[in-house]
Amino acid sequence: MLALLQAYPSPAALGGAGDDRLTEVMLAAAPRMRSALDLAEQITAALAEQTVTVPGTGSAAEIVSGLAESLAVLFKRREMLEMRIAALLGAHPPERSWPPCPGSRSGPAPASWPT
Repeated sequence: MLALLQAYPSPAALGGAGDDRLTEVMLAAAPRMRSALDLAEQITAALAEQTVTVPGTGSAAEIVSGLAESLAVLFKRREMLEMRIAALLGAHPPERSWPPCPGSRSGPAPASWPT
């Protein structure tokens, strides 16, 4: 849905895109999505039934677009941070970094510990 909000931040933009284009955008963002066409059809059907235009929709679209952009940047930063943390943890395995606790046996971690 984030990809749709980035590409089409207003009801008018979503409605003007059509089912095929909405499906393309969703599948580009989530290639394994099985129900993209169904969801696109539901979106366009709901928009076709909409009869009221709320004042300020254009301004709201600018806000939605900006928030969607910010969220996409935040997701990318989180992904990069996750890779950095994984690399740091991989460089310092727990069995070399953490001393054994008093009263515990030293040696390899139990098989039940996550890796």
